Amino acid sequence: MFTVWPYFFLSGLSGLAALAFVVMGWPGGYPAKSELVKVSGKIATVVVKDDISKTGAGAILPGLTSVYFTLEGVQGEFRYPFSHPKYPVVRDYTAGFLDVWVDGSEIGVNLTMKIWQLQEHSDVNFLVPETSVTYEEVIDRVTKADRSYFELGLWLAVGSGILALVGTGARRWNRGRTV
Repeated sequence: MFTVWPYFFLSGLSGLAALAFVVMGWPGGYPAKSELVKVSGKIATVVVKDDISKTGAGAILPGLTSVYFTLEGVQGEFRYPFSHPKYPVVRDYTAGFLDVWVDGSEIGVNLTMKIWQLQEHSDVNFLVPETSVTYEEVIDRVTKADRSYFELGLWLAVGSGILALVGTGARRWNRGRTV
């Protein structure tokens, strides 16, 4: 006799995880390049915060952090998430004057706006070239990440189905053995 409940339990867990990853990785939701608005200014502050508590307390967890910029004379703050390309360069070497492109619908609505393109203009940074991240680089990176989440969700769904089939087979085997 086989114990069958673990197959169905793991199938259910795998199915829930599959649903979460498919929803998380569903493609789209990015602004078109034509919807972006350029905002420029001298960097006033740069803070690394974790994305859960929105404080610097968890900033040592690199996969859950973002760089927050404020610009002199510009209201709100601008967020450059870890998922975007060249994150270490933006975090560690960006200084001076900054051009950021944000979704135009977020301006005046959200106090924190996600950066979709970035260009640094610095007369003090002589160690590395000026930081430049294009819209195409950002979209390419986040699209690949979303695709990987979506594919993981599909594989988990397949695993969930296989576990359900194995559980059903074990149940039928047990019923045939007890008669």
